[in-house]
Amino acid sequence: MTETAFQPLTLRNGVTWANRLTLGPLTNKQSHDNGVLSSDEIRWLEARGEGGFSMVMTAAAYVQREGLSFEGQFGISGDLHDEGLAALAARLKATG
Repeated sequence: MTETAFQPLTLRNGVTWANRLTLGPLTNKQSHDNGVLSSDEIRWLEARGEGGFSMVMTAAAYVQREGLSFEGQFGISGDLHDEGLAALAARLKATG
């Protein structure tokens, strides 16, 4: 099993992961009060990708402000969230 975890994995869409290591969603409560991702949260998630995880899942995000479940939760409910989400996606993609 250990050997398999470190072997590349090609998905059906043609994307190949360097390994099969996946970081499950963790609640780190680092977003701003308005749900915008903080630079600390982006850097924390980016570090997981740099650390060797081929797939990094984020914590839960609210799609409506009324769905806010915990302090520091990030949102995807409005245009104000777009910049941070795009930055996170680009930085994770850059980790491979």
